[in-house]
Amino acid sequence: MNVRGNKQPVAGTMTAPRCAGGTTRRSLFAALALPAFIPLLCTRPARAAGTAPLRLGSMAPGTISHAAASAIAELLTRQASLETRVLPNTGEAVLVGLLGSGRLDLAIANALEAEAARSEATKHASEPRVVARLFPLRAGLYVRSDQPIHRIADLAGKRVTAGFSASPAIARLLDALLAADGLSRTDIRPVMVPDPVAGAARFVEGRADAFFFAIGAAKVLEVDAATRLRLLPVPDDAEALARLAQIAPLAYIERLQPRPGLIGFAAPVPALAFDNLLLARNDLDEEVVRRVFAALRDGREMLVGRHPAFRDFNPATLAHPRSSLALHPAIAALSL
Repeated sequence: MNVRGNKQPVAGTMTAPRCAGGTTRRSLFAALALPAFIPLLCTRPARAAGTAPLRLGSMAPGTISHAAASAIAELLTRQASLETRVLPNTGEAVLVGLLGSGRLDLAIANALEAEAARSEATKHASEPRVVARLFPLRAGLYVRSDQPIHRIADLAGKRVTAGFSASPAIARLLDALLAADGLSRTDIRPVMVPDPVAGAARFVEGRADAFFFAIGAAKVLEVDAATRLRLLPVPDDAEALARLAQIAPLAYIERLQPRPGLIGFAAPVPALAFDNLLLARNDLDEEVVRRVFAALRDGREMLVGRHPAFRDFNPATLAHPRSSLALHPAIAALSL
């Protein structure tokens, strides 16, 4: 999604120095939308709750993660009296690790990337917890609108961007999309690319018949301006959902309605979705967590005014994420 041009928060943005030997693994949505590389946070300054700004980790400026973090930082600073600083980073897996080791207080990460980071062999001091479900992220397969390809099964024997060595989670999503309509990678002609941005370039060059990308991303709008696109619907019958769940159990099907910024369909279409989450370090002060949650619950209007992704932000589902990570104890204790 195009996240540039949004208002900047009073809270401000900070960039931390690179740690020697730090990981450079990209996050799922950053690779889908706009890859960028910002130095890692490598120091762990002492802080006590309420005596220093909250450290909120995000992806690089120009990504939906950073835009959402900036909006949340402004909300917490202005409406909850919790001064919050945004710390951009290189990947959501990195953010999960920084939360686990206490170098961040809060971070934004999608459910799939958080799950992948959790399952890796890490040296985290503790497992991060979920504070809130923010909004869904979506991804799909695009083809040229003048081609006789109307469903995912029609991609059999076609050239489809694949590989995605920068993020195994993306490769898993592609496998899930194919499986939903009865295909696997052996049924397509994979066009190997490191990330979806490179895949979009191959498509524009005529070297791929379909490409995988985030729905609503700025790059998709750019490609559509050059050649009209069609978003392939994801089957949502019981058998398709079962095949999807075997590969990506945290993903789900959402019926998208046409609206500005979403291209490739003129009628409601079923699409692959997964949750974007606000995470916290496990030992973050419970009163602070409750104040963060209350600010989000009551701050939808302000958040929507800062970024369009928050149009899908639902206060009623804040404490009901699709995630394998547990809720923070302060949130789990609430009667919701």
